[in-house]
Amino acid sequence: MEPDKPDLNRGIVQVPEVIATFGSLFKGVIIGNCGFNLARANAAIASGQVEAVSFGKLFLANPDLLARFSAGAGCNPPDFATLFGQGPKRYVDYPTLT
Repeated sequence: MEPDKPDLNRGIVQVPEVIATFGSLFKGVIIGNCGFNLARANAAIASGQVEAVSFGKLFLANPDLLARFSAGAGCNPPDFATLFGQGPKRYVDYPTLT
């Protein structure tokens, strides 16, 4: 899991590039996550840094993520005020391409 938003001011210490730093030490399958867009995911897979990439918050904000990637369309930003909260707000009302 790559750091999404490092915050060294709050005492949260994160390695800026976890996969590049520790990936060679792990001999299993590496699935990258956090902070990836389509271009960065494709580059990480092509370079052999990871075997796959998962999209968490980006997928939650874009239930049609595959269609957006295929069309070269932009993505909705996640609404962090409602993300992982109770109720349907933002789980079912993000705009889709069609």
